[in-house]
Amino acid sequence: MASRHHSLAHMTQQTGGLQVAGSEEAVEDLVRELGNPDEQMRWSAAYALADIGKPAVEPLIEALGDKRAVVRLRAAWALGGIGDLRAVEPLIAILRDGDWGVRSRAAQALGRLGDARAGEPLVHLIYDDMPEVRRRAVTALGRVGAATFTEQLPSPLHDEDWRVRLATIFVLANMENERADAMITETLDDEEPIVKSSARLLVEKRKETSR
Repeated sequence: MASRHHSLAHMTQQTGGLQVAGSEEAVEDLVRELGNPDEQMRWSAAYALADIGKPAVEPLIEALGDKRAVVRLRAAWALGGIGDLRAVEPLIAILRDGDWGVRSRAAQALGRLGDARAGEPLVHLIYDDMPEVRRRAVTALGRVGAATFTEQLPSPLHDEDWRVRLATIFVLANMENERADAMITETLDDEEPIVKSSARLLVEKRKETSR
């Protein structure tokens, strides 16, 4: 049976979908593969489940409660790929997961879903201990409607990790108001060259647009 599971995940990876794996009958096997010791197999199963779509939503939501972080992480990723709003509340619930990788992928998935319900819960993650979690939280906020939470953005704008600061600039780039303009201007003297150059390009672009 184990060899069948391994083969199934491998085939879905090689074919880029379900041409070999079949249909929704494969969901149970693929969810089991999310805990495979082989990382390549785990991601292969996650991609295949995302391809299956809606029939995989409920099993994936159930997998968010698995005791293994590797399963919760990939279940969250797959749910973001499917885009079914049934996953919003379960994903919000694991934003406080004890594993930072799970928190990161849950934030990413909520950003892909783009539902405003995730806005306030995501704000809490911009103060997370892990830079990657903060970066994904900021990016997700930009997709669920960060304009509602502009008062929170100065914190990641001055984050110690340049990737978080850069992600914040990209969020501000989609916000057309004086507050966003002023916040972007603050980063023109950023110590990280890529952050500074991105801010400069954005300021110049806005000036051209306003002419």
